Amino acid sequence: MGVISFPFPIRLCLAVRPKIMSKALDITHTTISAYYKKKANLPKAKSKSGAVTLIQRFGGSLNLNVHFHQLYIDGTYELSDQGEPVDFYATRPPTPKELDQVLATIIKRMTRYLEKQKIIVKDAEDFQTLDP
Repeated sequence: MGVISFPFPIRLCLAVRPKIMSKALDITHTTISAYYKKKANLPKAKSKSGAVTLIQRFGGSLNLNVHFHQLYIDGTYELSDQGEPVDFYATRPPTPKELDQVLATIIKRMTRYLEKQKIIVKDAEDFQTLDP
């Protein structure tokens, strides 16, 4: 897929709260994996996608900048009843519209999680960070 980056106040939170960063990684991975499973037309329980993620904690000027570099296989493995890979279903790379939809889902799920954890509060115009 590519690079998943977060707003600056959230980056600080990810840097100092490993459980939050772990959940952010889980949300991005499950969302993108679900996209590939759906695109391959395989049931979630009988399929598995693959990815490699590098968590980078700094930016180009060595500033604090937590973000994820994620590389996904373009497809999904069909699993046997024992959970072993049986076949691979290749998919075409995502279109810009599909990427926008996946990103919107990640944002929605992250926002919901951070609100539930009382890390952000939604206001009329923007999100405000409460507690990094």
